Amino acid sequence: MNGTDYARGLRAIADWYEANPDIPIPYSGEISVFGVKETQEEAARIAEALKPCRKAWDGEFFRLKREFDGLILSFVFMRSAVCTARVVGHRVIPATEERIIEVIEWDCPDSLLAGREEEATA
Repeated sequence: MNGTDYARGLRAIADWYEANPDIPIPYSGEISVFGVKETQEEAARIAEALKPCRKAWDGEFFRLKREFDGLILSFVFMRSAVCTARVVGHRVIPATEERIIEVIEWDCPDSLLAGREEEATA
């Protein structure tokens, strides 16, 4: 399936919902696209096509998001694929056997959005 086929399917679903407005809608107002080519170049290409958009992150995921009339289209990348991890310290984890883990901050290149809104969701 390509983008044209997907758009046709979305239009058919939209027509069905318009004909049946009392039918429940999906819980989430966000369409998440996984399985993208996980490179900085692909993220930049999608950001350019999606603008105006914003970047968001939580845990191990990095997202490019845009709202369309109340629905959000979100392209999901592994954060490690498009951002650079930078160790900024270490943290001791108390336990029966003490262990130390790295404290990591992520540098997600401005080139992905060039000054657009950022959102940390976790």
